[in-house]
Amino acid sequence: MNSDPWSIQPFIGPLVVIIGLIVLHGFFSAAEMAMISINPNRMMEESLDGSKKAKRILRILDNADEFLTTIQVGISLSALFTSGMSAIVMLRLFDSFENPILSSQVFSLTVSAIVLTYLLLSFGEKLPKAIAKQNPDEIAMKLSGMVLGLRYLSVPIVWLVNVTVRGMKHLLPIDFTANDETITRDEFRSFIEHSHQHEVIDIDEFSMLKGVLSLDNKIAREVMVPRTDAFMLDYDDPNEENIEAMLETPHSRVPLYFEDKDNILGIVHVKNLLQASKHKPLYSIDLKEISNRPLFVPETIFIDDLIFQMKKTQNQMAILNDEYGGVVGIVTLEDLLEEIVGEIDDEYDESNNLIEQIDDFIYSVDGATPLDKFNDYFDMSIDSEDVDTIAGYFITEFGSIPGESEKAYIRVDDLCLTVDKMEGSRISTLIVKKHQEENTEETTENEQE
Repeated sequence: MNSDPWSIQPFIGPLVVIIGLIVLHGFFSAAEMAMISINPNRMMEESLDGSKKAKRILRILDNADEFLTTIQVGISLSALFTSGMSAIVMLRLFDSFENPILSSQVFSLTVSAIVLTYLLLSFGEKLPKAIAKQNPDEIAMKLSGMVLGLRYLSVPIVWLVNVTVRGMKHLLPIDFTANDETITRDEFRSFIEHSHQHEVIDIDEFSMLKGVLSLDNKIAREVMVPRTDAFMLDYDDPNEENIEAMLETPHSRVPLYFEDKDNILGIVHVKNLLQASKHKPLYSIDLKEISNRPLFVPETIFIDDLIFQMKKTQNQMAILNDEYGGVVGIVTLEDLLEEIVGEIDDEYDESNNLIEQIDDFIYSVDGATPLDKFNDYFDMSIDSEDVDTIAGYFITEFGSIPGESEKAYIRVDDLCLTVDKMEGSRISTLIVKKHQEENTEETTENEQE
């Protein structure tokens, strides 16, 4: 036995090798994290600017499965050799002791496993990945050459692994043809909510992404301009009167109907009117002749399908029909885009806040406020398959159309909704009051303290 069990001289060489292998293991871990966290768009821009490193990275990303297998080969081999060298060092070290327990192979290998696990997890996994995650693009560009070099060296092993895996897939009673990389809509929604909570994306980006996700479960009726509010021209009216009205309106496209709004003849575009005025006097232009063919769609069409239809037919306005063929309203491309980016006001639009706060507990709410916007603002969960606006919900719950002098109200959870203004048989404005009891109690307690 060695007379000096604590002499470090015999272990310098193996320890240097172990440290080198742990560093190599860390390089592979960092490369893996950097490649999966990289910004492909930036790499594309860099490659177009002539960056060879960016081009190497794009080549790697084009074969992501092969890259991951290559990295796993590198990680596995470095861990295997590190384990072997560590076992040799520990066996030599503890073999110098006279105590039979300390000098036993079981004790030596146990200590080796514990120490090696700590070193590999700390310095070969966690730390390198944390560094790579902070600067993925830079780390990936620095390590891309090493990754490609390892890829060429490990071709036989990678080929053997891939052949083995493909063979095992055929033997197992599992359908591997399904794309397991896809995520559900709910998973994506949870992902963007998590990103917003951790300030990865700001509130505007979060709202836009939520708007995009809502397109396939929101129907056109929910965002339409009702026929009672829609600006339309009656072909029966004097031509001069119609043209004057069209030039005064801020709208560039106006539906033209004959006798009844259910009978839409076409969509008149101001541009067509001005072009026609070059060839004949303005007030002698037949609006029907210059109108475009309208796009008719059911009121229940989903917004994403409607956007596709408008794109396909090159229309920026659609006429919504009910199940009986009657016109219920119109939808423009701007209305649909506002579901994604929020309200779009131009120089002709007047500020129209659907919900205005009067004081801490009282709000003025436009009757045309969609239920989803009302729910978001007041943190409610009102739902109805029959109506889309808060005014419609009020009438449904109240059971009748309130009279102009009637102070009709309903209660929904801790809110009291009272009719403020009526326009004919339509509720124009509601007053919403929040229940003050809890807030008053809290205020009283604070004052007593």
